[in-house]
Amino acid sequence: MRQRLKILLPILGVVLLVLGGLLYYRYVYYPTLGVIGVATEPEGATVILGGQEEGVTPLEVFRGTGTHTLVLEKDGYQSFETEVVVEGGHHQVLGYVLMKE
Repeated sequence: MRQRLKILLPILGVVLLVLGGLLYYRYVYYPTLGVIGVATEPEGATVILGGQEEGVTPLEVFRGTGTHTLVLEKDGYQSFETEVVVEGGHHQVLGYVLMKE
């Protein structure tokens, strides 16, 4: 009996640790993030979100909940700026057509 207990206790500890991590991710961490997908016509516009350059379109980024400034820039096209609202646990896809200068 003691031998079984010595084997089962570490296994039970690992199971509880993993379960705790999953619960934390699902109910604490994940709801504070949202995903924003950005697409433009034409593709290849620089995406600046909250003052930080994220890459070029098409692009998906994780962001904390709240309102963020989105700026799209591409040579030969007018830059575009708007506010986007990120909701935790949600995925939104935004599409924009850039105007030539």
